[in-house]
This record gives sequence, C-alpha cells and structure tokens, in this order.
Amino acid sequence: MKKIIAIFPLALLTACQAPVSLEDTAQDQCGAGSRQHLVGTQASNLDPSALPEFSRVIAPGTMVTRDYRPMRLNIYVGNSGQIERVDCG
Repeated sequence: MKKIIAIFPLALLTACQAPVSLEDTAQDQCGAGSRQHLVGTQASNLDPSALPEFSRVIAPGTMVTRDYRPMRLNIYVGNSGQIERVDCG
C-alpha cells in the first residue's frame, strides 16, 4: 500500500505536463518556435547572420518555391515591413 501512495504523486505530476508528440517536434525542425519573438518587429532590424543557414525572408511579391523543406526557416514580412509570421518549410 505504501508503494502505491508513493507512486501516486508522481503520476499526478506527469499527467500535468503537456505531451510532446513526434509531429510537434517534426514541425519545428527549423527552430521557428524559438523565433516567434520576431513577429511584430520590423524586418529591417533583422540580422541575417543570426539566422540558420537555410532561411528565407519573404516579402510581399517575392517569388518562392513551394517545395516543403522542414529544416528551412521562413520569415514572412507584411506590406508594413513588419514580420507577420515565422514557420518552417
């Protein structure tokens, strides 16, 4: 009985954690999750040397390929010059 009581609090703690699925990990192979702070900032303040090797800044009217590359970081810039979205692909 004591073993069950000792394990019960641990089970509660693990139940409170958000599960990390393989799909979530695969969707952020480029590190977009850690760069969400860029959204809303001016693209002119972006330091290209701080970006991963396979990155692209996409301004309105910019022609881009539509192939999906999970390691490529995409930074979308709006008409106002502000970064609107950061994702992989």
